[in-house]
Amino acid sequence: MQKSLVIKNTENKKYFTGGRYESAWSLDIEDARKYNDDNEVSKEIKEQTDDENSLYYFENVKHVVI
Repeated sequence: MQKSLVIKNTENKKYFTGGRYESAWSLDIEDARKYNDDNEVSKEIKEQTDDENSLYYFENVKHVVI
C-alpha cells in the first residue's frame, strides 16, 4: 500500500480538496487531494499562496499539517 500525503488546516480540522467541491476544504479525509511526496505538497502550497494568482483557498489559513 502506497501512502499519500494530504493537507489539513489545523484551525478548523478540515482537509484541502483542491477546489473539487463547492468548498476547497472538507471534514472528510476521503475528499482530500492526495499528494505523492513533499515536493508536490510544497508546489501546491506555493501556487495557492502566490500573490500573483487569484486563488483564495489558503486565505486566512495560519497553519497546516501534512
